Amino acid sequence: MYQLFLIFLGGGLGSLVRYAFNKYLNHISVESLLPLGTISANLLSCFIVGCVAQALVALPLPANSVNDVRSFVIVGFCGGFSTFSTFANENFVFIQQQQSFSAFAYTLLSVVLGVVAVWLGTKVVAFLLVP
Repeated sequence: MYQLFLIFLGGGLGSLVRYAFNKYLNHISVESLLPLGTISANLLSCFIVGCVAQALVALPLPANSVNDVRSFVIVGFCGGFSTFSTFANENFVFIQQQQSFSAFAYTLLSVVLGVVAVWLGTKVVAFLLVP
């Protein structure tokens, strides 16, 4: 039951932060080719996942603490903060509006930069934890 509470709390916080990203960054998107709030939230979420995953491997934490952090941050916060369904809908709108370049660029950038962000997060934490 405690794990469910952590996921619920983290997911709620992640959703609030995502709302703020979309509110303050997506209005810029009108002038650009991509929805900046969504892609920023997704890439930052990937970076956070990489950082936390690396820290959980590198730090000597008890198993219950690892599960708590994973539940709160990765499953909860990043699950609420990242926006795959919004990403898919925005791509669908690009396709409906026959903006194939934007749909392709958005998909490519999201996937490639998302993987790079996870990798970068693991490297940053590994660097910071080296004595």
